[in-house]
Amino acid sequence: MFRFDYKREFLTWAVTAPGHTSDLHLGVRVEKTGKLMGLITAIPQDMKVHGVSAKCVEINFLCVHKKLRSKRLAPVLIKEITRRVNLKGIFQAVYTAGVQIPGSVGSARYYHRSLNPKKVRSCRAGA
Repeated sequence: MFRFDYKREFLTWAVTAPGHTSDLHLGVRVEKTGKLMGLITAIPQDMKVHGVSAKCVEINFLCVHKKLRSKRLAPVLIKEITRRVNLKGIFQAVYTAGVQIPGSVGSARYYHRSLNPKKVRSCRAGA
């Protein structure tokens, strides 16, 4: 297991890619405190599959606060981002998942490998 620990600069760079629109960045906040409880982003992309161009979105950064994971917030976020993307005339999406998704038409494997795990652990312990 590993946790993503993205820096603010990286997240800003990732979600403001060329062609992004802010209405495809969907967050849910607590009204009183403004604390972010859930997030999902979609960035329009032009993809070429077997020589045919297709307009799609890249879905990324789906996350839900751990206290709300049993409240079914993730499916609500997915449905709303799907609705917003469909309103823009885009009906294809590319995304990754840590689990096998039923009904997928393709899959790919990728691995994360730390170059020197002992050094990484020692640096994190000293931080």
